[in-house]
Amino acid sequence: RQWGKMTPQHMLEHVSSIIYISRKDLGLQSFVPEDKLEKAQSFILREDKMFRQGTKAPMMGDQLQDLKFENLDAAKKVFLESIEKFYAFHKDAQHAEPPQIMHPAFGPLTLPLWERFHHKHIIHHFAQFGLMETDMSAKAKTDA
Repeated sequence: RQWGKMTPQHMLEHVSSIIYISRKDLGLQSFVPEDKLEKAQSFILREDKMFRQGTKAPMMGDQLQDLKFENLDAAKKVFLESIEKFYAFHKDAQHAEPPQIMHPAFGPLTLPLWERFHHKHIIHHFAQFGLMETDMSAKAKTDA
């Protein structure tokens, strides 16, 4: 890792858990006041803004979560399955109004916003382990 405390397995389990909440109505509440949701959601859509190194999700705390899976290979499998299940849920959820699933830091998101969020989130964590490159320069950095 290039920053942070997570191991590769922690990172995959973390990303998988966020993908899980993007396809379930878990009754989560947003940490962001309603009058700031539009600004928070606009961050998701901006191509020139990425998560800052060391950005901490408000619901995560400072301690690493306990590992859920036996090993890294099991976590990889769950990560890939979580992406498949995310798209299957949203494909099957074709309603008159697209479902809005609550993200604790960005409020209710529809499929296009969840896709953009996952894109940024995965790039952020893959860059954490040198798997991808991203511009984390001062002009591109921002908090969510």
